[in-house]
Amino acid sequence: ADEPVPDAADELKRLSDYYFNVIYLSRSGQDGAPSGEDERAWLRQHRLPPGFLVMVPSGQAALAGLIDRMRAEGWDNLKGGVGRTAEFASVLVEHRMDAVLISVSKDEPLPKKAYVAKDWKEVRKKLQA
Repeated sequence: ADEPVPDAADELKRLSDYYFNVIYLSRSGQDGAPSGEDERAWLRQHRLPPGFLVMVPSGQAALAGLIDRMRAEGWDNLKGGVGRTAEFASVLVEHRMDAVLISVSKDEPLPKKAYVAKDWKEVRKKLQA
């Protein structure tokens, strides 16, 4: 499995200390996709803070549906997310959420309201602003 981006564990811990609830999204429903237990073990192994793990199929419609369902279930405090693709950012921007991208390809066209962070320290500062 991939290594987390440097400082991710420490900066996510700092965000959770400031009353941010961490929700980890993982792809599911694909051949070779890890199970939820595999994901939880990976999160623990890399010292990432506790959070809600949600398995979601890839694609904009699946992510948009997840956000809509969570809001309908009372998650009215979904404010933003951190991801790696323009597709992810587009869904968040369409849902009036902050979209912060890290480790993103320089060639990928991004939504105008997406913020690109160079590292996790910058991610934390943007989300706390």
